[in-house]
Amino acid sequence: MTAARIRLFQVDLRPIRPLQVGGHRLDERKVLRIMIGSGHTRYVDCSPLPFFHKETFEDCFEAARAHYSGLTVALPVALSTALDALAFAFASPRSGEWENSGLLGLDSLPDSLMRMVKIKAGYHSLYEVKHFLNSVLTQSPQTQFRIDCNQLLKSADMGELKSLFDEFPIQYIEEPSSSIEVLKSLARILPIALDENLGRDIELDSLAKAWVIKPNRLGWSNTIERLSDRSDVLKVLSNTYESDASLQLYAYLYAQTVSQPQALGFGTAFYFDESKARWNPRVQKGVWPTTPFAEDEFEGTLLWES
Repeated sequence: MTAARIRLFQVDLRPIRPLQVGGHRLDERKVLRIMIGSGHTRYVDCSPLPFFHKETFEDCFEAARAHYSGLTVALPVALSTALDALAFAFASPRSGEWENSGLLGLDSLPDSLMRMVKIKAGYHSLYEVKHFLNSVLTQSPQTQFRIDCNQLLKSADMGELKSLFDEFPIQYIEEPSSSIEVLKSLARILPIALDENLGRDIELDSLAKAWVIKPNRLGWSNTIERLSDRSDVLKVLSNTYESDASLQLYAYLYAQTVSQPQALGFGTAFYFDESKARWNPRVQKGVWPTTPFAEDEFEGTLLWES
């Protein structure tokens, strides 16, 4: 692998509307593409998300260039995830269809054809959340919900949270608090999903209804370990506004490892233009990817090559 030709590119993803991350607005998304080989090549994307990852695009580029120059350097998590994926021995995934979920913020239009929709509810009150859910159900009565609070839901007591589940078809609520002890208390009563708190507390992990897994935040080996877990905890594969190449790679791994597949959390794919690739994560249902690595036809800027 190391003897092959290595090229590093910058690929600019163009969101069709601004990305809202941690209270910040992103109008562009830079991805570091690592291409290996000549003739028949394959590539992975390294996609640290500003205001979410500790590492930046520049950190990952410098570390990748040093790594492929033969230097021993610490690899940021987003970069090590990409490099581990390139070295991973993939088997054939099971055949069949996958389902994707949509993604809506409370400032979005409430119309959605997706059966499962993730609602970004951070910074909002439960009253605002309920009003929006009613609007979505008016447009699409079959919709089920995943509520993502990002630890930012305005103060709500247990009775108010329970009323949310009593009134609406909700699969789970994702991290309504940053406190592990509060989350444990909630998880004993309500279906709770874990994201950034995943892996910090064994008891909380076992109490959760679902694990929302972002590979480029959790790391490749930890992602495989979580997806391969055979407990009744639901495994929901998510992403951080990443490219089609990353989503295809993640979906292929998911199809290979998860015993109880759930609707994928690739709703962020709807922030980008329609893909010309054979595998499109924007549709509600589709067939699992037949290869882990996407086609290598793309436009990007060459930054470095070995």
